[in-house]
Amino acid sequence: DYYTLNVNDCNQNIDCIVSEYILLEPPIDLQLECSQVNPSCVDANNGSISLTVTGGNSIGLEYFYSINGADYLPFETEGNEFIIENLEIGEYDIIVKDIKGCEESCNIILETYNEECLEVPTLITPNGDRYNDLWEIENIDNFYPNAQIKIHNRWGQLIYEHNEGNYYDNMWDGTHEGENLPIGAYYFIINCNDESNKKLHGAVLIKR
Repeated sequence: DYYTLNVNDCNQNIDCIVSEYILLEPPIDLQLECSQVNPSCVDANNGSISLTVTGGNSIGLEYFYSINGADYLPFETEGNEFIIENLEIGEYDIIVKDIKGCEESCNIILETYNEECLEVPTLITPNGDRYNDLWEIENIDNFYPNAQIKIHNRWGQLIYEHNEGNYYDNMWDGTHEGENLPIGAYYFIINCNDESNKKLHGAVLIKR
């Protein structure tokens, strides 16, 4: 819309009026683009969704977002981008609105191609060279801090058990009651003690 601004002096002299024509344009429509980083594995919560927002009515680049129907939260964009972090696999419906209530939305599905978060070794070589001397289960304390681990020999005898978390402080070293175990296969059960009650079974070989 066009507006006319008239400025006069204090004497209200008609010959001293200065006029200016001003065009006020509406703001650019609110626009939203969403991108994603998938979690590293099935039980990880390191996924994220990036919101790129332009236009709309905002003060100091402030907008509001809702995720999966939750309450709206304010956010300010830096370079028009805001990142929602610490997300698990799943479907996310996101609505972004400005201070006038104009809305845009997107739907994002976070997924992963790594079914297991743990990297469980199938071989240890406890010969004292400090290389592969311990049965190091990568990520177990990060993803399953309450995991229970049991290892049996081929006759079913329990030769190692861990129940208290902090596995990295008590990694199996190929011994039982302080004695080196003979080379061969040993069979483990890892109870992750998570919400899905996940259990892993397999064998680890001692080779010296």
